[in-house]
Amino acid sequence: MQITLRLGEQPVVLLRVGVDQALHRAPPEALDRAAAPILRAAQQLAGDKDALEAARLVTAWATGFIEMELAGAFRLGGDVNHAFAYGLAHMRRALADDTPASAGERSGTPLAD
Repeated sequence: MQITLRLGEQPVVLLRVGVDQALHRAPPEALDRAAAPILRAAQQLAGDKDALEAARLVTAWATGFIEMELAGAFRLGGDVNHAFAYGLAHMRRALADDTPASAGERSGTPLAD
Protein backbone atom coordinates (compact mmCIF):
# COMPACT_ATOMS: atom_id res chain seq x y z
CA MET A 1 0.00 0.00 0.00
CA GLN A 2 1.20 3.51 -0.79
CA ILE A 3 -0.08 6.81 0.63
CA THR A 4 0.44 9.91 -1.53
CA LEU A 5 -0.53 13.50 -0.84
CA ARG A 6 -0.20 16.73 -2.76
CA LEU A 7 1.38 19.35 -0.50
CA GLY A 8 2.80 21.63 -3.19
CA GLU A 9 2.87 21.23 -6.94
CA GLN A 10 4.05 17.61 -7.03
CA PRO A 11 2.52 14.56 -5.33
CA VAL A 12 4.59 13.23 -2.44
CA VAL A 13 4.68 9.56 -1.41
CA LEU A 14 4.54 9.55 2.38
CA LEU A 15 4.31 5.92 3.31
CA ARG A 16 4.81 2.62 1.63
CA VAL A 17 3.70 -0.12 3.96
CA GLY A 18 6.29 -2.87 4.03
CA VAL A 19 9.18 -0.64 2.98
CA ASP A 20 9.73 1.13 6.31
CA GLN A 21 11.49 -1.92 7.80
CA ALA A 22 14.32 -1.46 5.29
CA LEU A 23 14.87 2.25 5.93
CA HIS A 24 17.54 1.71 8.57
CA ARG A 25 19.55 -0.32 6.04
CA ALA A 26 19.10 2.04 3.10
CA PRO A 27 22.18 3.88 1.84
CA PRO A 28 22.20 7.65 2.43
CA GLU A 29 21.81 8.33 -1.31
CA ALA A 30 18.55 6.35 -1.36
CA LEU A 31 17.24 8.25 1.67
CA ASP A 32 18.16 11.54 -0.02
CA ARG A 33 16.19 10.53 -3.14
CA ALA A 34 13.22 9.42 -1.03
CA ALA A 35 13.17 12.66 0.96
CA ALA A 36 13.60 14.97 -2.05
CA PRO A 37 9.88 15.31 -3.01
CA ILE A 38 8.67 16.21 0.49
CA LEU A 39 11.62 18.59 0.96
CA ARG A 40 10.79 20.34 -2.35
CA ALA A 41 7.12 20.67 -1.40
CA ALA A 42 8.02 21.94 2.07
CA GLN A 43 10.49 24.42 0.56
CA GLN A 44 7.77 25.78 -1.75
CA LEU A 45 5.52 26.43 1.23
CA ALA A 46 7.87 27.32 4.07
CA GLY A 47 10.96 28.59 2.25
CA ASP A 48 14.56 27.44 2.24
CA LYS A 49 15.23 28.22 5.89
CA ASP A 50 12.37 26.12 7.28
CA ALA A 51 12.08 23.40 4.63
CA LEU A 52 13.57 20.57 6.71
CA GLU A 53 11.45 21.36 9.77
CA ALA A 54 8.33 21.67 7.61
CA ALA A 55 9.05 18.35 5.90
CA ARG A 56 9.50 16.65 9.28
CA LEU A 57 6.25 18.16 10.55
CA VAL A 58 4.22 16.97 7.57
CA THR A 59 5.85 13.53 7.57
CA ALA A 60 5.27 13.01 11.29
CA TRP A 61 1.66 14.25 11.14
CA ALA A 62 0.75 12.18 8.10
CA THR A 63 2.49 9.06 9.41
CA GLY A 64 0.69 9.32 12.74
CA PHE A 65 -2.65 9.93 11.04
CA ILE A 66 -2.17 6.99 8.69
CA GLU A 67 -1.02 4.67 11.48
CA MET A 68 -4.08 5.58 13.56
CA GLU A 69 -6.38 4.94 10.61
CA LEU A 70 -4.76 1.58 9.85
CA ALA A 71 -5.04 0.62 13.52
CA GLY A 72 -8.76 1.50 13.62
CA ALA A 73 -8.13 4.22 16.22
CA PHE A 74 -10.56 6.76 14.72
CA ARG A 75 -13.79 5.50 16.28
CA LEU A 76 -15.53 8.73 17.28
CA GLY A 77 -17.46 8.98 14.03
CA GLY A 78 -17.15 11.65 11.41
CA ASP A 79 -15.47 11.45 8.05
CA VAL A 80 -11.79 10.47 8.33
CA ASN A 81 -11.07 11.55 4.74
CA HIS A 82 -12.49 14.99 5.52
CA ALA A 83 -10.42 15.13 8.71
CA PHE A 84 -7.24 14.31 6.75
CA ALA A 85 -8.04 16.99 4.15
CA TYR A 86 -8.84 19.47 6.94
CA GLY A 87 -5.52 18.81 8.66
CA LEU A 88 -3.56 19.02 5.42
CA ALA A 89 -5.24 22.29 4.37
CA HIS A 90 -4.50 23.88 7.75
CA MET A 91 -0.93 22.64 7.68
CA ARG A 92 -0.43 24.11 4.20
CA ARG A 93 -1.69 27.48 5.41
CA ALA A 94 0.44 27.36 8.55
CA LEU A 95 3.59 26.45 6.62
CA ALA A 96 3.01 29.20 4.07
CA ASP A 97 2.42 31.80 6.81
CA ASP A 98 5.56 33.89 7.08
CA THR A 99 4.72 35.25 10.52
CA PRO A 100 7.82 34.78 12.69
CA ALA A 101 7.52 32.11 15.35
CA SER A 102 7.84 33.13 18.99
CA ALA A 103 11.22 32.85 20.72
CA GLY A 104 10.09 29.70 22.51
CA GLU A 105 9.09 28.04 19.26
CA ARG A 106 12.50 28.81 17.74
CA SER A 107 14.49 27.78 20.84
CA GLY A 108 14.61 24.11 19.96
CA THR A 109 12.64 23.32 23.11
CA PRO A 110 9.18 22.26 21.92
CA LEU A 111 7.32 23.31 25.08
CA ALA A 112 9.32 26.41 25.99
CA ASP A 113 7.39 29.50 27.11
